[in-house]
Amino acid sequence: MVFSMTQSHSEPKSHPSDPVIDVLELRQFLIGIAIVQNDYHDLLRLSSFGALFTPHTPGKTGYGDSPGIPTMDMCSTLETLRSEASETLNSKPYSDGISGLQQAMEAYTEGGLFSGIMAWPSGLNEDMVRLIEIKEPLALAMLGHYGVIIHMLRDRWWARDTGKRLVQAILPTLRALRGDWADLVQNAWSAVTDDRSSHNTPSSTLQA
Repeated sequence: MVFSMTQSHSEPKSHPSDPVIDVLELRQFLIGIAIVQNDYHDLLRLSSFGALFTPHTPGKTGYGDSPGIPTMDMCSTLETLRSEASETLNSKPYSDGISGLQQAMEAYTEGGLFSGIMAWPSGLNEDMVRLIEIKEPLALAMLGHYGVIIHMLRDRWWARDTGKRLVQAILPTLRALRGDWADLVQNAWSAVTDDRSSHNTPSSTLQA
């Protein structure tokens, strides 16, 4: 079973995937696997795939990481984004997406690949998917915060550097469109790691 968001680890560097599109592929993958999980939940947990459903509590996964994640601060930031979204034509899908992300952030330690924070994309409606596809700034800002949390799970094989790659892909575009929102993502990143090495810093544009 190949997890779309980590395929890039085995792909040639000349053919990198788009981490933002990977999130949408993950959504389709999770929706499909949910059907199987609902019918064979107990059997899957007892099988060799059980680790994918095992609750996981991230600790200090690398040099310079903070011991936890500032979910309250990020939830507050997302409320700021929700307020801005309320003045747009897409206020409903944005608000729903933000609510789902806040709930997933609060329970981010309570699931494996098919539950908890990783499963957040499966709850996105089609309107939100469209906004991600066209890379609307507010949608990118939301995904940036998602990437920051996924980074804290990088000691799991199914997460690895997914969060880092997602933030790396988002920040340059977001800086060009809405520098203030890019700063919010940057601040969230800086709150969970102070490692300045290339190993943990998504890109040269990130100030960790």
